[in-house]
Amino acid sequence: MDFILNEEQEEYQKLAREVAHKQLAPKAHDLDKSGETPQDVLRGIWETGLFNVQVPDAFGGLGLSCLDAAVIAEELASGCSGIASSAESNALAILPLLQAGDEAQKAKFLKPLMDDLVLAGYAVDLYGEAPTNKVSAKRDGDTFVLSGEIALVTNGGAAAWFVVLSDTNTLFIVERQADGVNVLEKPYLLGRRAADVRKVQLDRVKLKVTNIIGTEGGGDAVLAQVRPTAHVLLSAACIGIARSALEHAVRYAKERHTFGQPIANHQGVQFMLADIAKDVEAARLLAWQAAALIDEGVPDAYSAAVSRSFSQNMAMRAATDAVQIFGGYGYSKEYPVEKLMRDAKMYQLVDGTASELHVAIGRELLAPSST
Repeated sequence: MDFILNEEQEEYQKLAREVAHKQLAPKAHDLDKSGETPQDVLRGIWETGLFNVQVPDAFGGLGLSCLDAAVIAEELASGCSGIASSAESNALAILPLLQAGDEAQKAKFLKPLMDDLVLAGYAVDLYGEAPTNKVSAKRDGDTFVLSGEIALVTNGGAAAWFVVLSDTNTLFIVERQADGVNVLEKPYLLGRRAADVRKVQLDRVKLKVTNIIGTEGGGDAVLAQVRPTAHVLLSAACIGIARSALEHAVRYAKERHTFGQPIANHQGVQFMLADIAKDVEAARLLAWQAAALIDEGVPDAYSAAVSRSFSQNMAMRAATDAVQIFGGYGYSKEYPVEKLMRDAKMYQLVDGTASELHVAIGRELLAPSST
């Protein structure tokens, strides 16, 4: 298993890093204050080809591997995970289609993503257990009638379609233009405030069988296929946040002086920086290992869940320690690390919470051996 990026992967990394540095990071502070989602910046990311990177070339995409996508996701999140959330949501939304969609669905929903900046929403908890998402589906011949409410949908304000899990354990694609789809105002978010997160209400939305991903009642099976890749991509975003926190902390430690010398000379600060650095490296290796297994065709639910669990908790520790290194300034919105701490917290709360991941890891450990 080789973790040395090839020339093409290095080019994607370089491009994503440049986009993050020049387009995302300069606007992160102001957009965190305003809570706006910058459509001009999203279009800039899309025009570079860094949206929807796993869409197959048959539908106009690059068909990149999971590892390629993780490398890009880390870089974008290092610039601002709130802005990058739109690309992240699209990446998650296309996974069920890649895993279980038929050719007609892929052509209908994936091809437009490559022709223009089209956003998609992923309105499903990765473990299908979010108690705040209550969508009922009743069948009437070849028509399904969906009603209910989804609490948090990223890209909710602009998504052309959403992936939704019903109470019948069926995954549906709900098109925004369908009658009965109501998108509500954006709530005040603690972190990742540039993300376009909305509550979506479904009021007797009528869908055809062709809107089902996979089979009726087969939602869990599709989610099981989707989870490893989703965990890797979300892990990569957490690593991007932690890496950004480390870079800010190192820079500040060199600039801030106490007792006539930079605080970087103090052993206690050096220890904190060293802990963040080694955790970032460990998290990246875990994510790349899980990605490599996926790309080899042997996705390992255990490795992916371990990667996600470690990465999201590591990001929270890294951002919190960065705030500590900044001292009182770290608590001020005039400095970047308190935002990173709030952003990191969001990853512990959605799309596979810390407790859900621990349960998943525990189940894998306790599962009967196949040997």
